[in-house]
Amino acid sequence: MNTNPFTEEIEALERNHEAARNELDSWKAKLTWFEDVNLDQATGELMRTQRMQTETQARLGAMRLGLVDLAATVQRLEEEAGMGIDPRHWFSSERAIAKRQLTAMQQKLVDGQASISSMEAVISSAAVAGRDIQSRIEKARVFDPLLAQSAIAALQTTIEQIAPQMAALRHRSDKLDEALLEPQQRLSEEEWQRPQLQGRIELAAKFEDELGKAASYERRQIHSRCDSRLGNERPAVVIRESRNALRRVEANITKLRARIAELVKIASRDVRHIIIDGNNLCNAGGIGFVGLAALKAIVPILAEAYKVTLIFDSGIRGKLQLRNKDIEAAFPDAALVHVVASRRSADELILDIAGDDRYTFVLSNDRFADFPEKSAVKEARLLQHEIVCQTARIYDLRIEVPFDLQAEEKATP
Repeated sequence: MNTNPFTEEIEALERNHEAARNELDSWKAKLTWFEDVNLDQATGELMRTQRMQTETQARLGAMRLGLVDLAATVQRLEEEAGMGIDPRHWFSSERAIAKRQLTAMQQKLVDGQASISSMEAVISSAAVAGRDIQSRIEKARVFDPLLAQSAIAALQTTIEQIAPQMAALRHRSDKLDEALLEPQQRLSEEEWQRPQLQGRIELAAKFEDELGKAASYERRQIHSRCDSRLGNERPAVVIRESRNALRRVEANITKLRARIAELVKIASRDVRHIIIDGNNLCNAGGIGFVGLAALKAIVPILAEAYKVTLIFDSGIRGKLQLRNKDIEAAFPDAALVHVVASRRSADELILDIAGDDRYTFVLSNDRFADFPEKSAVKEARLLQHEIVCQTARIYDLRIEVPFDLQAEEKATP
């Protein structure tokens, strides 16, 4: 079973991309065809074809009339060249002349019929060619090149929009597959173990049942068979140990499935903009105040894939002994760096900036319990971090970045 939620979406985008590409090629081919059509030339060609057809039709009519007369002549000559009933006619000069004329007239008749067939073929071809030319002319006249150009531009835009979407989804899909590889392998191993253990329990139960019904002299044989099949001659021990192992396997399967579901849930988040609670990342549980060290390490990494906004409480200026412009200059990769002017907390401003945009997430360990009505809180668009041993981690984004606290302390006046 494929647990990657991006597979179907990627396949749908690929189908849309292919359909748009095919339609684009079709419109381009139509426009190229239209640009190659010369209506004046096509009209002239049509007139020549129609004229040739008319002229050939006229010659055909005349030839058919001529063949009627020729056929009558052939019939007359056939009669004259025939034997007849009068013996005097058999060897007459008139019959001899008629026979010679008949042969010539028959050949003319055959040639005439061939010419008629040829003319009919020419007329038929001309009619087909005329219809084809007429069709091209009519098609060209109704074709709208502006519509074609508009469709081409729209399809090119669609393709240009789909391509980066596919690339981004494939990247997220690959990262998820990488994250799922180890737990899925372990899950497969645990799920393979379950029926093995269930089989051992069932077989051991059968041996246990046989022992309960067997006579004393048969019990040794049953114990021997149990040892041979299950590696232990005591079925009760096998049942107990296998049931304990099965419970561990079931627990592992439950945990692994929950872990896989959580990884899929995290990966399904479409994060495009991250608003960082600056003050929150200036403090580490075990280390205490780390200043801008963790932020300087993590912001450039985040900025490679996301839009990054940094918001600080006003009190940060005093803690860092820095002016606003110095704090802003420390993060050239961020889209915005803002220090709250008043003594108010930055929490509400952070949540207001996140707003209703489902692609915007807040990076902070603050659960914002005072603002349950804010969309980012209700929709759980909150990312947590961990700062331990001079390493900043954002598990939801699979980011782990070390930072140099001593270098930061030296850089801070």
